[in-house]
Amino acid sequence: MNLRDRSETLFSSYSGVVPGAAFALVKHGELIQSSGYGLANVSAGTPVGASTNFRLASVTKAFTAICVLKLVDSGKITLVDRLSSFIPGLPGYADDITVRMMLGHTSGLGDYESDVPEDYPGQVHEDYVVDKVRGLPSTYFPPGSGFQYSDTAYVLLGIIVERVSGVPFPLFIEREIFKPLGMVGSRLYAGEGVKINDRAYGYTNSGAAFKPNDQSKTSATLGDGCIYSSIDDLVKWDRALNSGEIVSEGLLEEAFSPGRLSNGTPTEYGFGWFIINRNGVKILHHAGETAGFQHKFIRVPEKRIALIILTNRDSWDLSLKKKPTEAEDTVGLLKYFDLI
Repeated sequence: MNLRDRSETLFSSYSGVVPGAAFALVKHGELIQSSGYGLANVSAGTPVGASTNFRLASVTKAFTAICVLKLVDSGKITLVDRLSSFIPGLPGYADDITVRMMLGHTSGLGDYESDVPEDYPGQVHEDYVVDKVRGLPSTYFPPGSGFQYSDTAYVLLGIIVERVSGVPFPLFIEREIFKPLGMVGSRLYAGEGVKINDRAYGYTNSGAAFKPNDQSKTSATLGDGCIYSSIDDLVKWDRALNSGEIVSEGLLEEAFSPGRLSNGTPTEYGFGWFIINRNGVKILHHAGETAGFQHKFIRVPEKRIALIILTNRDSWDLSLKKKPTEAEDTVGLLKYFDLI
């Protein structure tokens, strides 16, 4: 089966008058395929295309990490600086949490999203997250001693970027990443009123039909999952990460390498990327999951391979003839396209 046939089979559930998907495959640094399936806006009949902007959810974290590393590169902060030095009034454990721990999810900070009340008015913003941390009596474990994925840590990293740079996080990321790389459609969503062009709207599968499900109460927090972007722009982002033009080579290598706990045990996460080692080849990957959206971004830097899937539905409906659930696995997707 050729590449086009493979992708058509994989995305067969996303074609037609249904919430769709965007797909890109980069091999040896060259864009091999870019395809859109289904609809970005079902009621309006707007098709998904390469410039359709999806809410990236946690795929955002790689961008936040690079923003932090830019400040490290410029000498404004270090990876061993303490959380307490940036945000005053936090419990004593903030003295033991470093920037590196927050980037690598070893800070032990709890996750604010699970604590948002159902009746919380409007959308959650950064001050809510800071207040939650101020009220936490302890971390899940002594900072640095364990791994616990934490959206809280990445919201706090966004705040650190703002306070150190002296400019709002959306302006910083636009000035330092989006504009220099020509990512013209990418934006940070900080609540209703933010204009997102060519926007995909999120949906949930109710069993009988897809229903709109575009935002959650935590859609507007900065740092952990706030970016809207497209296949076109994410291909540019991948190219920049390969070229080393974003931050210095040493910092980029650390971002793409497994962290270590205080006892020396390696984790499976760098800075904004989960990491797999397959037969000596390093594979970086990150999912994005939120109300109405599911995504997967996979990179193999050594081979300059990238596989990007963006969808505007909260079910993962990729179709493989042999084993449908294999498509949820990073290695399974790479194998499906004969990339490893």
